[in-house]
Amino acid sequence: MNDSIKLHYFRSHSGIKNFGDELSPILVELVSKRKVRYCSIEKCELIGLGSIFDGVLKKLWKRKLSFNTNPIHVWGSGFIQDKPINKNLIKKNFVVHSIRGKLTQQMININNLSYGDPGLLSKFLIQPQNKKIKILIIPHIMHRALPEIKQFINSFSNCQVADLTGDPIEILRQISSSEIVISSSLHGLICADSFGIPNIRLKTSQELKGGDFKFNDYYSSLDRNILEITTQDTKNDILKIISNSDFSYQAYVDTLCEKLYQSFPSYLK
Repeated sequence: MNDSIKLHYFRSHSGIKNFGDELSPILVELVSKRKVRYCSIEKCELIGLGSIFDGVLKKLWKRKLSFNTNPIHVWGSGFIQDKPINKNLIKKNFVVHSIRGKLTQQMININNLSYGDPGLLSKFLIQPQNKKIKILIIPHIMHRALPEIKQFINSFSNCQVADLTGDPIEILRQISSSEIVISSSLHGLICADSFGIPNIRLKTSQELKGGDFKFNDYYSSLDRNILEITTQDTKNDILKIISNSDFSYQAYVDTLCEKLYQSFPSYLK
């Protein structure tokens, strides 16, 4: 195939790019070895990274209006919240190759699927970096302006802060060069796991849409325990929690990466 893969991923109406969403075309190109272009729900043939299953499902009517009856291929996508869905719509309109985690699998009720967020493949996008950042803090783009986040960051004397609206490859280099990652962004945690870096979720007073669902969905793919802190925790408390935590689940990342490669739709290679 010489044409580009028609990939749908989340793009804000404001034009602000978000790290996890922008990784989707890069990783699809890595695995498929084909060019990728952004496409609307009406025209796309694939969805990948992100909690975009809900949004695509709700807007299938746009696809019908454009008389596109081709199924949408699903590779590593997930839902953003646990709400009842029309499972018949899934069977009629999607070919599901893999999903982010067990909670998404339970929602669509399709067995024998591979689990794993494609963000785990991030380590194949860059060379390993020298460790030069003691602590990297990654606020979700919805959290970065919160006063409590600014106060939390100021409580650390030796940290760097990642801007998730920046170049995704540069953000990956930041993550790879860190010793510890503290993130309120799911893909901050996923990419830290990809590089084998101890990481912990930062919870704020402003909940993300869907609350804990997408985090727990991802954790289920690795049988990872819930590990989180709040902006009220002190630096010493956080370092103690991390040093006493078990990150042995990261040994299973390579297995999920292999399954992600194997589950990519051969139709699109």
